[in-house]
Amino acid sequence: MKLFFLLLFHASLAFAQHENNIWCFGDSAGINFNTSPPSTFISAVKGRGSCVSVADTAGNLLFYGQTFYYPLWMQGGHPDLTAVFNKNHQLMDNGDNIIGEGWYQELTSFRDPGNDNRYYLFSLNVTGAGAHEGLYYSIIDMTLNNGLGKVVSKNNMLLNDFMADGLAAVKHGNGRDWWIVCRKCFALSTGLPVTDYYLFLISPSGVSGPFIQVAGQPTVYNIAKLVFSPSGNKMIYFNARGLFEYYSFDRCTGDISLLQTVFPEITSYKTFFGGAFSPDETKFYLQTIAYPDTNYLVQFNLAASNIALSADTLSMQIYPTQIGGDARLAPDGKIYVSKPYYDGLNFIFPYPDTTYNIYNSYIGVVNYPDSLGAACDYQPYSFFLGGARTYSGLPNNPVFGLGPLVNSMCDTITGMENPTQATLPLLNVFFESSWGLLYVNAHNLKFNSCTLNIFDSYGRLIYTEKTSIQPPFYSTQINCSTWSSGVYSVQLISENTKLTARFAKP
Repeated sequence: MKLFFLLLFHASLAFAQHENNIWCFGDSAGINFNTSPPSTFISAVKGRGSCVSVADTAGNLLFYGQTFYYPLWMQGGHPDLTAVFNKNHQLMDNGDNIIGEGWYQELTSFRDPGNDNRYYLFSLNVTGAGAHEGLYYSIIDMTLNNGLGKVVSKNNMLLNDFMADGLAAVKHGNGRDWWIVCRKCFALSTGLPVTDYYLFLISPSGVSGPFIQVAGQPTVYNIAKLVFSPSGNKMIYFNARGLFEYYSFDRCTGDISLLQTVFPEITSYKTFFGGAFSPDETKFYLQTIAYPDTNYLVQFNLAASNIALSADTLSMQIYPTQIGGDARLAPDGKIYVSKPYYDGLNFIFPYPDTTYNIYNSYIGVVNYPDSLGAACDYQPYSFFLGGARTYSGLPNNPVFGLGPLVNSMCDTITGMENPTQATLPLLNVFFESSWGLLYVNAHNLKFNSCTLNIFDSYGRLIYTEKTSIQPPFYSTQINCSTWSSGVYSVQLISENTKLTARFAKP
């Protein structure tokens, strides 16, 4: 009976993957995979790379996030910011000033394993110039604002280190929890190459980790991608210096094992930029660049004993599509391929209002990605975006519907922690020095009002705020740019709870 139930549960999850049915990316592009063929719409996205979008189990859009880059920077803002938009394509309540970066794979999101109405948004910062590199998470509550949602906790720091571009999420083998996986860029103390993977486990109890594993070839390059197969049992890492590694992944334990180094760094393909597994996981499609002016889409046969020798070039294009783009397996079983427009001199971002052409108004489609060679039927610039435009990025959505690994050591959650178990209140503070902002986040609160006090190193009260909250979260940000350098104490007080933390302002 237990086996039957688990098989039924696994099958139901396999068909309940509508959370990936809405894609928002590029310059206001949107694709709806609830229709056949997919339809298009106009979104609020204006980003060259990192983005994520989440629908509910019926395929209705809930929210999406994007990282900003040059436009905000040139307008006096900062490039390392993420924004979250609701289903009405408006900025979500408290959805601004989230740390993230405008590269290519720094965002991902999924439902809280302990609460179907809450979502985690993970954001990665790669090149923060010493200020805020690392991994962060925020929490979105979809019960608020009449279903439009609110970011109730943001910029909770998990890592403060130099990380490689490429953030990935995959379901745990119990079918409920999640793994977050990212890779370190280089050793901060020495600047030497590293092989460190960082994993975090997200369960009803919250975020635990990091769990560090050493695997693969040492590298210092930070433009990279991590791609999980549809089953979550395989993983590919590649970077812009030509490193291409094929791994197995144990969804129960989080163990990463190198199966094959397809290419070491610096190969004839020069730069690996975006890629996707075929549905049957026997093929991998990789966008590559050979500078200064050539773009390739290459198919690799993962069943081959020597994967490198199986490379089959499906497309080679000279200017104006030299800049690398992304590839994603879509809910319709096809792979969609984005490429930004390049004018022969510069990567244009943002596009001028007059710049619409086949290179930025269409994306390519691999129609039969399980088939070898030309039989896969790759059609570049075949899907019209309905008046929107594409850049390099496509949504970094995980495979939402993976169920438990039947007959494995973790195919059931029996004996694991109760999702409703009591947890202690927790206070996190993070000071972002380049912006002068202090982020204060508290979790697992049971009171409805509190007082926030901040004291300087002499014990003097320099900031106080009384406020009502919506438990279990409290979140606020305070501009400390005019405060003196020193160590500060933070207190969050209610009738019967007192939480304390400290931060240093350089």
